[in-house]
Amino acid sequence: APDGGGSADTVLGRLVGVFVSCGGMLIFAMLMSIVSSMFEEMLSNLSRGATPIVEGGHTVILGASPMLAILVSELCTAAESRGGNVIAILSASLKVEMEEYLRDNDIDFGSSAVCARSGDPHRADDLSKVALASAKTVIVLSQPGLSREDA
Repeated sequence: APDGGGSADTVLGRLVGVFVSCGGMLIFAMLMSIVSSMFEEMLSNLSRGATPIVEGGHTVILGASPMLAILVSELCTAAESRGGNVIAILSASLKVEMEEYLRDNDIDFGSSAVCARSGDPHRADDLSKVALASAKTVIVLSQPGLSREDA
């Protein structure tokens, strides 16, 4: 019976029951800490933008420039009649900074969803974060200050 050795007839039986109960609680606590740390790591990856986007037929914007807020606003407005669109942005800046930038510009997303990911648009691993292969439209923004030939 799971009574921590209370129903045992001898002192040794009760002592073994107490140790087994304490061991079981210790194993349960270790298991819970492992599950908790895995959950925290998963949430951290989500907030950093390290997880890939699972979409198809979406719009991908590579890079960031001062025109990004206007571009996203126009894309959202254009997609409103179709019920919205998914827009994935891959930029060298952090995901949190990108989301804050878009929030600060008071963009009306309507029924569109905007997902930001951080990474280098020149690396294939980072391009897979925005599901580039299944995108319907890809927009490449040049860096501000570059001439047309250098961009």
